[in-house]
Amino acid sequence: MKEVLLESAADLTALMRRHPWYTTMFAVAMLGVISFAGLEWRSERRWQRYVAEAEARGVKLWMADFTRPEIPDAENFAALPIFRVGSRGESRLDALALPAAYRRPTGPRENVYSTPTRRDLPGFGSTVKGTKIDWADWQQYFKDAKFLEATSDQPATDVLRALEHYAPQFQQWSEWRTTRTKCRFTLRHLEQGWDLDVAPLYLCREAEMIFVLRLRAHLALLDSTAAYADFQDGLQAYQATREEPTLSIGLLRVALLHMLVAALGDGLQAHAWADADLRRIQEDLASVRVWDDWRLATETSRADWNTTMEIFANLSFREREAKLEYLNARERRLLAAMPRFIFRDNQVRMNHFYDEMLARIETAHHTIDRTRQTPSAFEQITVPSAQIYYLFMT
Repeated sequence: MKEVLLESAADLTALMRRHPWYTTMFAVAMLGVISFAGLEWRSERRWQRYVAEAEARGVKLWMADFTRPEIPDAENFAALPIFRVGSRGESRLDALALPAAYRRPTGPRENVYSTPTRRDLPGFGSTVKGTKIDWADWQQYFKDAKFLEATSDQPATDVLRALEHYAPQFQQWSEWRTTRTKCRFTLRHLEQGWDLDVAPLYLCREAEMIFVLRLRAHLALLDSTAAYADFQDGLQAYQATREEPTLSIGLLRVALLHMLVAALGDGLQAHAWADADLRRIQEDLASVRVWDDWRLATETSRADWNTTMEIFANLSFREREAKLEYLNARERRLLAAMPRFIFRDNQVRMNHFYDEMLARIETAHHTIDRTRQTPSAFEQITVPSAQIYYLFMT
C-alpha cells in the first residue's frame, strides 16, 4: 500500500512538472478558496462573539425583540377606523389631511418625518422667527377649499368653523380619553423583517397639524380651556407613537412634539393661557422624556438594521436581485453577489457605532452628550478602500 501511494505521489509530481501553468492556476484557485473560507470563518466568528457579548449585556439586536403584546381592538387607539385601509384597498389615511395641502408619502420606505411638499397651505407662523400666523390667509384657504360658504370679520372664528369639517374624525380621536387608552400599530417589519409600513403613523402628523391649528385659533380668541383640550389631543399624537420602533418614527415623534411646543409658545407670548391650564400642561409634559425616546429610536434602529442585514445576507443571488430592483443593473448585480463576510464585518462595526451612540445618553442628568466620540462611525473611515468595504454603513 505504501509503495502504491509513493508511486501515485511520484506520478502527480511528474504531472505538475509537465504542466506548470495548470499547476500554478490550480494552486492559486485553491489558495483563493482557502482564503475565502478563512475570511468567512473569521468574520462569522467575530460577529457571533459580538452577539453573545451584547446579549449578555441585555442588548436587543433584532426587531422581534421589540414585539409587543397584541391589544384588543376595543382598547387599541391604533384600531380606530381612520387608521385602517378598506377591504377593497381604499385608504382612509387622508381622513385628517388638510385639503390639497401636501402629498403624503406613498411608498413604505419614504420618510414620514420629512417636510411635505406644500402648495396651498398657509404658514403657521414661528415664535422663534418672530412671525405670526395670518388668520386671514387661513380663512381664504378654507373658503377656496369649500369648507366655508361665507366668511366674517373674525378670521380665527371662521377657521374653527371650517375645522368642524373634521368633526367625525375628532369624535373618533377623542376615544383615547375613554375606551382606547392603549396603542399598538401593526408594523409589517416586525413580522416580515422588510419594508416597514409607516402610512398609518403618518396620519398622526396630519392630525397634529390640525390640532395645532385649532389650538392656535382658540388661543387667538383667548379661549384657554378649549386650547388646552386641543393640546391634549395633539399630545396624544405623540403618545400614540411613543413605543413604536425605528429611527424614522423617532424623528416623527420629535416633529410632533416640536409643532405642539411651538403652539404653546404662541399662547405664552400672547398671555392667552390661564394659570390653571398652564399647570395642567406642565404636568402633562412631565411625562415626556426625550432621552428615553432617543434611546428607543436608536435601539430599534439597530434592530431594524440587523434584521434587514441578516435577511439579506441569507438570500440567494436571485432573491437579492429582486429586493434591489430599484437600483440599476450593475449596482444590483454587484450587491447581490456580495460575500457574506462583508455583511458580517459591516454588522460588527455598525453595532459598535450604535453602542457608542447609546453611550451618549446620560439618564441621570436627563440629557444627551453629543460631544462624546464615536470612533466606529463611518465618518471616521478615511481610507477610500475601507469606505467601499463598509458601504452598508452609509
